[in-house]
Amino acid sequence: MRIRPSLLAAGPLTSTLALTAPTAHAAGSAAPYDFTGDGYRDLAVGAPYESFGGAEDTGTVTLLRGTDAGYLPTGARVLSPSTSGVPDGAESGDSFGARVLLSDTTKDGRADLSVGGTGENGGDGAIWWLKSATTSGAKSFGPAKFGIPTTGSPSFGSPLRG
Repeated sequence: MRIRPSLLAAGPLTSTLALTAPTAHAAGSAAPYDFTGDGYRDLAVGAPYESFGGAEDTGTVTLLRGTDAGYLPTGARVLSPSTSGVPDGAESGDSFGARVLLSDTTKDGRADLSVGGTGENGGDGAIWWLKSATTSGAKSFGPAKFGIPTTGSPSFGSPLRG
């Protein structure tokens, strides 16, 4: 098993890797980072080289809930392509979590999670979208959905930014 350090985060970071939350915020100012709807900014952390179930570099995204005490591991959720409700399936080299973005794309006051997996389907890449960072109604799409040729491994999802 290869070990590659990689950590990507979407959400307001106020210190290096300590993952401490900013002071408490009202729901209006917490959006678009609040996927739980509790008024605190939440955090999504991508680990694209996480390996599990015999597949290498499949990747995961860990969701940390923000509180007035900071980001707490209690109640953290880990998502991967093999999580029930996440479309497709885990394959070696997916790099799920290579890019993470929290933004309120549905304009409902809760952050939605977009995840880039630049290695999906041999380098074609993909983006997964999870409303309010839940797997209910999750969608995934790759370059073919938009007519982008897959010649030369386009790594669709690599420029994912908010």
